[in-house]
Amino acid sequence: MSTDVAPAHSAARALRGGQHVLFALLWSIGTSQTWADGAVAGPVAALAIVLALWYAVGLRFSGWVWFVVLAALWVGLVLLAPTFAWLVFALNLIALHLLPDGPAIGTVVALTLTAISVLWPTASNPLAAVLGPTVGAVVAIGVSWGYQRILAESAERGRLVAELVAVQEELATVQRQSGALDERARLARDIHDTLAQGYSSILLLARAGLARG
Repeated sequence: MSTDVAPAHSAARALRGGQHVLFALLWSIGTSQTWADGAVAGPVAALAIVLALWYAVGLRFSGWVWFVVLAALWVGLVLLAPTFAWLVFALNLIALHLLPDGPAIGTVVALTLTAISVLWPTASNPLAAVLGPTVGAVVAIGVSWGYQRILAESAERGRLVAELVAVQEELATVQRQSGALDERARLARDIHDTLAQGYSSILLLARAGLARG
């Protein structure tokens, strides 16, 4: 069973690792672009650092409360610096990983609309400001769905393997019990034959004694 569960664990580690790399990359891009625009100083820089540190906290202690705070920090940051809006891709993946399906989809929609609303006013190409976050949300949902399928199939394989092992163990027990019954039957036959032969010998000796008498 461990050989079937291992691929799922590997996929989970790969997904989380990719999520961390994506967040770090998008955060770095947002910081560099904001720096180039001359808006890094003051509240933007402080909030960007707090966001990164809070994300690092989630490496050990993640949960829906942690995510709500992370999303709130991001919203505050993009209102000050729209270049951080592209972090929505990483946030969507986190939401789909941590939250139940219904709330996760609702959160993805809300985050995507937030990113579009801050990108639209300053975008040189308004269509790209809409399509970029929207396509990213669809891709995130697709990745999450595929990951859940992998976990479900792995769990099903694990269940089937566990049932097979249980059936094999039960069969081995039945075989052992059948072997014990066969051995008892053989011993009973041997004892029966021995006793029968003994009785026959006694009977023959008795008849011989009576004949002589």
